[in-house]
Amino acid sequence: MTNQIFHEDSPNHVVHSAMSAILVKDSVTWDWVGYFVEEAYPSSARWTEAMLRYPNSQEPSESPFAVAFSDTAPEGFFKYLSENKETQARFFGAMKGIGTAPGLQHNHVANGYDWGRLGSATVVDVGGSTGHVSIALAKIFPNLNFVVQDFPHTVQQAQESLPAELQERISFMPHDIFRPQPVRGSVYLMRHICHDWPDKYSIKILQQIVPAMDADSKIIMVENVVLPPGHHSFLKEKWTRNMDLHMFTMLNAQERSADEWARLVAAADPRLKIASIQKPPGSDHSENKIPPIVSFISGGVAGAVEAATTYPFEFAKTRVQLRQEAGVPTPRNPFRVVGQVFRDEGVRALYKGCSSLVVGSVGKDGVRFLSFDIIKNAFADPETGALTPLRNMLAGMASGVVASLFAVTPTERIKTALIDDARNAKRFKSAPHAVKLIYQETGILGIYRGFAGNTLKQASATAFRMGTYNILKESERARDIEQSTTVNFGNGAVAGIVTTYVTMPFDTIKTRSQSAKGASTVEAFKGIVADGGVKMFWRGTTMRLGRTLFSGGILFTVYERVAAVLNPMFRQ
Repeated sequence: MTNQIFHEDSPNHVVHSAMSAILVKDSVTWDWVGYFVEEAYPSSARWTEAMLRYPNSQEPSESPFAVAFSDTAPEGFFKYLSENKETQARFFGAMKGIGTAPGLQHNHVANGYDWGRLGSATVVDVGGSTGHVSIALAKIFPNLNFVVQDFPHTVQQAQESLPAELQERISFMPHDIFRPQPVRGSVYLMRHICHDWPDKYSIKILQQIVPAMDADSKIIMVENVVLPPGHHSFLKEKWTRNMDLHMFTMLNAQERSADEWARLVAAADPRLKIASIQKPPGSDHSENKIPPIVSFISGGVAGAVEAATTYPFEFAKTRVQLRQEAGVPTPRNPFRVVGQVFRDEGVRALYKGCSSLVVGSVGKDGVRFLSFDIIKNAFADPETGALTPLRNMLAGMASGVVASLFAVTPTERIKTALIDDARNAKRFKSAPHAVKLIYQETGILGIYRGFAGNTLKQASATAFRMGTYNILKESERARDIEQSTTVNFGNGAVAGIVTTYVTMPFDTIKTRSQSAKGASTVEAFKGIVADGGVKMFWRGTTMRLGRTLFSGGILFTVYERVAAVLNPMFRQ
């Protein structure tokens, strides 16, 4: 009652609450609670006794459960289940309930492997219980046949309830997983099998399968992979460690890290190799989504670092795109522009407008990454959690529009006006002074001068930059390529190059529109054509490439590193 499971509505009179009513109405919840109250919790109290009595044991008969139930279950939990049908039914009901959790549903097995490429093949569902996973796969992949193996009484019951339309493609077979595998299959599916057994017995299970395998056969293991401390959210970390303890409590077994899985497989047979470790999006084995606050902070920090580091190239590019002064040619090489300005105007001139860009980049990239992650999740396939290349691009485009409206256009307007003013009238004393004068002379519309061109640039740039980076990242994850700093930088650099060439015309129009005097989008377009024709739209590309090649790498690398630090702090 202190936990409000029951309610004392009057002295000495206890009634159901909404919470306790679930136990009556939902059989799965009843089975789950019953399993923990009757078997799991009494066993947890015997951890210390079991470890002292059987140090480093790998025998199920020496688990905390076996110690707690020494009179009725001296041979361990599974032997106990096989001899107690009522307890077994309750346990299977509890496990069925776990399988309905969003992160553990059967669709993640379907999405975690390319089953379709197997063609007409036989899948052996080892320890497949009542065949719920095989049934789900059979409905999606009509060319696959399944053999479900488990205890005799389990498969007999499952066979009787198998849907008629699947009876020709799914068969059930009584099988002891510690005896030689009698079926030659293309794939042996083992879902949450080895985590039920200590290494000693998990090795034996795998060794019974190997002789039945052909050269191209595969074993697909659906298991948890324990990450090092700090790589999960607090709750995910807690769940993983609790599950590890629970496996020890009931079975003397464990959850395993990637290294532990590799050692286990190698010990079973040197010919067995772990080809890849997949993390189906949305499953409990996948990486958690980045919290919005982490997206915003990481994006803002990355934007500030990128802007400050590469600003001289941005300065040079902007100088080239603005109209030339009569008789004063502007070189096209970005290094010559930087050198010329440094020689004639000093190093401080190279950072004219930098503060505006850095401040703007904090907001711009914070909003950009935040909106991209939110929109990307909204566009993701509800079943697989994956994004097609087109949806990646659309997510980037939408986030570019959001960033332009709330951050980019005003800050770019001030930055461009400061750079242009520095070579002519020199009216602006600082970024705040520029904002004040522009607002006094032209109002809020003056601050948003060039919004159309800027939004076109941001929508296209963010679509290609964020989209390209995300496509590369997802492709690498599918091939199990580790996301290191070098890989992040390379992906960002490639995304920067693609973005530069695709969006350069919008950038040139935006720069002309946001000069110190200002111009409409149409006026800017006509002026560019008059100055140099179509090729003029790509004027300054070399300068911009000098920045975007490095900026893309810096931006995404810093974002990934900052997010890696903040994720454990904010994921709750």
